[in-house]
Amino acid sequence: PVPPSPPSPPAPPPAGGGGTTRLHLDMSDAINLLVHVAPDGPPTRIPVGGTTGAWQGSPSPRIPPTGAHVSGMAILPTHGAVWHVFSPADTDTLRKVLPTLLPPGALLPSSFLLDASVYLDARLLHNLEAVSGVRPYVILQGVGDAVLLPAGCAHQVCNIRSCVKVATDFVSPDHVAHVCRLAADRRLLPPTHGRKTDVLGYETLLFNAACAAAHALGDGGLRG
Repeated sequence: PVPPSPPSPPAPPPAGGGGTTRLHLDMSDAINLLVHVAPDGPPTRIPVGGTTGAWQGSPSPRIPPTGAHVSGMAILPTHGAVWHVFSPADTDTLRKVLPTLLPPGALLPSSFLLDASVYLDARLLHNLEAVSGVRPYVILQGVGDAVLLPAGCAHQVCNIRSCVKVATDFVSPDHVAHVCRLAADRRLLPPTHGRKTDVLGYETLLFNAACAAAHALGDGGLRG
C-alpha cells in the first residue's frame, strides 16, 4: 500500500494572532516566576505567533525542534515562554503606529493596550521596527527564571511549552507615576467597559503607604 503523505507544514499565523497573552499594559509592577515546564510530548496545534517563526515547519508548532532559537538565543528543553517587553517610552508610539500596520479591514479599538486586543507576530514586530525604530526586549524564560515587569511596560507572552508560572503584583515607589497615568487612562473608558474598574485601588494603596511611612518616621500618622 502507498504510505500516507506527511502532513503539510502549518501556515504562519495571521498578523495580530497567536500568542498566549496578547500585548497589554498592567497598572502595577509584577514579577512572574516559571516553576515548571512540561516535557515535550505529542504534537499540540497551538500557534507560536511571534517567537521567531523558525519552527513553523516542525511536526508540532507548539514544541520547537532541536536547534530552534529566538533572537539568537537557543531554545532548551527547560524553556517555557518567550516574552516581548517594551519600554514605557514606547507606549505612545505603539498606540499611534500599530493600527496602521494591521492588514486591511483589521480594526483596533483605541484602548487596545488595555484590552489585550493584538499579539505582535514576527511580521508585525519587523514592520514596527522598520517604521518607527521601536523594538522590544526579548526574554526567553526557563524554569527558575523570574521576569520583573515594571508598571507601564507593554508586554506580550507566548508559551512554547505547557508550563506553570507564579506571579504577584506590587507597586514600587519608582513607578507610582505610571500607575497614576494608567488609572487615568482607565477612567476614560466607556462605563460598560470591562477594564474601567480600578481593581488595584491605587489611591487607597498610596494613602496607606503614606500613613505607614509617616508612622515609621515617628510621626505617629498623618497630621492635617
